[in-house]
Amino acid sequence: MKNATLASLLLVSIAGCGAQAQSPLAELCREGTSQQICNSILEPNPDGDGRIAARRQAQYKERQFWAKANKVADLWTAFVREFNEKGTFNVKKAREVSKAFHELEKTEGWPK
Repeated sequence: MKNATLASLLLVSIAGCGAQAQSPLAELCREGTSQQICNSILEPNPDGDGRIAARRQAQYKERQFWAKANKVADLWTAFVREFNEKGTFNVKKAREVSKAFHELEKTEGWPK
């Protein structure tokens, strides 16, 4: 029980790290890309399509990240609930949790 509580607390804190997701384009500009390239990427063109498209892409990636994080949390909750109720370790559910967590780690918003 104690380990399950600690693990769920760890998972929640890790998921919270990405709460302030920013556009990957803005991160690129902070990493030393030339100012001219950054301005052409981040500044809107007259109709604003470039900036809107970048914002939508960032929002899409953020939604994907949170969907994967929620999947891990749901699988973990089901795994822990079964362990607490039955007192048995379900290897199949443990593998599902592990697989979902590794998929979450591969996402762009995951801290490196």
